[in-house]
Amino acid sequence: MSGCASHDLAALDTEPTPLTPREGEVLRLIAEGRARPHHVLPDSGWVTASLETEHDVDNVVSLFRLGYERAVAQAERARV
Repeated sequence: MSGCASHDLAALDTEPTPLTPREGEVLRLIAEGRARPHHVLPDSGWVTASLETEHDVDNVVSLFRLGYERAVAQAERARV
């Protein structure tokens, strides 16, 4: 994952998918209500997700998983 930021205990910012085709993935996450556009950089590919309930925690873990899988795939491509 390129990064994440936790501003307080109620929200987390993360970059869940690569820039191309990140736009579609980010729009899907927003449309599903799993994330909202980043509060400062809405067109960056970063998203903000709430951390207020147990369901939110599960969602954020899945967003981290997306970022992790992207990082692993990038590392594998770099080795080739």
